Amino acid sequence: MDAAVPLVRERGSAVTTKELAEAAGVSEGTIFNVFDDKVELIEAVVLSVTDPGPVNEAMAAIDPSLDFAGQLVAATELLQQRTTDIWRLLSKLVERHPPKRGPMSEHPALVELMARHADELSLTPTDAARTLQAFVLALTHPMIAAEPAPAATIVDRFLHGCASPQETR
Repeated sequence: MDAAVPLVRERGSAVTTKELAEAAGVSEGTIFNVFDDKVELIEAVVLSVTDPGPVNEAMAAIDPSLDFAGQLVAATELLQQRTTDIWRLLSKLVERHPPKRGPMSEHPALVELMARHADELSLTPTDAARTLQAFVLALTHPMIAAEPAPAATIVDRFLHGCASPQETR
């Protein structure tokens, strides 16, 4: 996997078993002693990159002497790197069959809704719309959340965050 992950991340499914064998310092036959075919090897690469174990270990090692915000920054950096690593790999694998649509964009009506309440926001209407869309994705996507969060929960987290109110601390 140490040799395969960077090559698949760079070349996607266009990578050859010869290139993978050379990078690993083994013969092509050795690869096929472990994997039935290149598809199975690429599936193993995807499983390796999406394995939550390494990021969980790194989070468990975050310095507990940091304040809560510092620990959350460290955890967020780990999650950001994991997300970037996964999407770089997956986007390279779908490169041959790109989606017909581009990346998710703001919904003009949602930006306008936010603009009508700009005095209640600490972000620009566009950034607020993007943030709400990110919350919806994170709290609804079946690969992230076992069950979609209710809409009211998503809105509460968007508007009020996760911290307990100051007066109850």
